[in-house]
Amino acid sequence: MRELFLEAVGMEVLVAGFVIILFEKTSQVKAADQRPWPCEIGGLRVFFDRADYTP
Repeated sequence: MRELFLEAVGMEVLVAGFVIILFEKTSQVKAADQRPWPCEIGGLRVFFDRADYTP
């Protein structure tokens, strides 16, 4: 995963069949969405979001 999304700071895997790639800035999310990326990884649909560190 790290090779596909160099600026990612983490990822969430949801039991519903989704993987969410997390970035620190909204601009990084937008930039990642503009690049070619796989729609699925390991059979899980891929989405992007901004990491939220608040408890």
